[in-house]
Amino acid sequence: MSEHDLGTYQMLWDCPFCGTDKLLGLDHRHCPSCGAAQDEESRYFPSEADRIAVQDHRYHGADLDCSSCSTPNAALALHCVNCGMALAEARTVRTVQSTPKPRKKREQTTGGRKGGLGCGALLLVGLLLGAAWFVINTCTSKQVELQATSRSWERAIQIEQLREVQMGSWCDGLPAGVGAPVRERKVRRQEQVADGQTCVQQQRDNGDGTFTAYEDCQPRFKSVDVTDDWCRWTGTSWIVAREETARGSDSPAWPDPQIRQPGDCLGCEREGARSQSYTVQLAGPDGSSTCAVSEAAWAGFVPGSRWTSSAGLLAGNVRCDTLTPAP
Repeated sequence: MSEHDLGTYQMLWDCPFCGTDKLLGLDHRHCPSCGAAQDEESRYFPSEADRIAVQDHRYHGADLDCSSCSTPNAALALHCVNCGMALAEARTVRTVQSTPKPRKKREQTTGGRKGGLGCGALLLVGLLLGAAWFVINTCTSKQVELQATSRSWERAIQIEQLREVQMGSWCDGLPAGVGAPVRERKVRRQEQVADGQTCVQQQRDNGDGTFTAYEDCQPRFKSVDVTDDWCRWTGTSWIVAREETARGSDSPAWPDPQIRQPGDCLGCEREGARSQSYTVQLAGPDGSSTCAVSEAAWAGFVPGSRWTSSAGLLAGNVRCDTLTPAP
């Protein structure tokens, strides 16, 4: 951030007694029409059209406010120019802020009957009640008895096939063995570069009947694309071509992968990742529930077997990790 001085100008003030306006803060310590002393708290910044430049201005500090007659005096003065009072203990005048303080927002009033709840209040009450219900149901529990009604399993094997695929990478990281890739220019990243300055005109009350105009400047940046060489070539990769799945309710088994052409040739197949899941269905006092369990636990959930579990106090939702065989 930097400041550029645009010159020193006179503040203005209006006489509250005779109504003469746009009096000069530095030259007119008294109203030339009625002789009334200047009130430093009535000074204000002029518009650009009303600016009066101060030539060869020497700044000695903010004015001193006479404690006897409230007349502003130059910082070098020893006695008040209006009443002669000594200024040894006089305070400096208050300066005018360049940007006025924001006004306080008025309190909003709600329409309708006095004491009635608005939509916002009703929504808040609803949210609080919902949150209370959730906390109670989550943090409190009850014991329930359940009966296993059915069970199921699913096992799957991904089948991968070696295929030709289009590959690409930045040329400075090209894998070994790539022969003659196709090169093209692409945007690799963006960089912030200087793009001049953004300047805002400001003004500062010097407190002696003058103000300084200046520009407050901050550096401005713009995004610039940085390009680099991108390489493309044809390579081979194992791609998931299909999935063989088996399902049942008893004696889990893996499906036949049905590899059509084993090996490392184009079009050859191999087994990929395997996945399995086991679920049980249970009936209880609050309805039916479905739980995902491990393969070892699944074997014990024979239809008709009885179990106990913790459940939410309000909703009755079964907590599957607490399932134990009923005594």
